[in-house]
Amino acid sequence: MKQEFNPFDERHLNKQKKRKSSEVVYEQKQWEERIDKHFRRVLEILEWPDYVSSEQITSMMFMEEMNVPFEALRRNFPAAMDRLEYTKLKNPKTKDGRWKFGCMFVFAYRKKSSPEIERHELKQALGL
Repeated sequence: MKQEFNPFDERHLNKQKKRKSSEVVYEQKQWEERIDKHFRRVLEILEWPDYVSSEQITSMMFMEEMNVPFEALRRNFPAAMDRLEYTKLKNPKTKDGRWKFGCMFVFAYRKKSSPEIERHELKQALGL
């Protein structure tokens, strides 16, 4: 005799093993450390400048050997810079806060201990 299909039968359920929250937090910390390692390496090459542009960091990352996809680094850029004690220096004249130097739009970051500066001083500090 053929049994009727029962969608609630345990044989048809996808039993997913729930992970402990401590495991999830541990994996997140490992991921952040992997990402921060790339940013830290670039900032060490640049000798931990007071002011740095996103363009300087990304161009240096292309020269480094990466074990993380570049898209993941790009997505985590602001958070990684914040963890490394850098804050975004926003341009008050644009919506997204980017600065225009020549034909290039870049985000500028400063050490949290460094003062905010004007555009012409920033251009000199970034070497643009």
